[in-house]
Amino acid sequence: MIQQHLLQSNVFSFYLTGLEDEHKYGVKSDLTFGYYDKTKFDGDIHWNDILFQYMFGVRLDDIKVNGKSLNIC
Repeated sequence: MIQQHLLQSNVFSFYLTGLEDEHKYGVKSDLTFGYYDKTKFDGDIHWNDILFQYMFGVRLDDIKVNGKSLNIC
């Protein structure tokens, strides 16, 4: 897709929901290529370098939920 210039931008995004969100709010998980849906999130995007080109591997130093560190990395 990249080599054929089929994308608006060379990005992909995913939006994951749980069954409760699907039933309660009618939202479903989503995968997009070439763009990201700004209506699916609040806040800033933090871009990460890809370390392994074919696996989309990124380095994680920490994971935070509601600003609190999970200390699992």
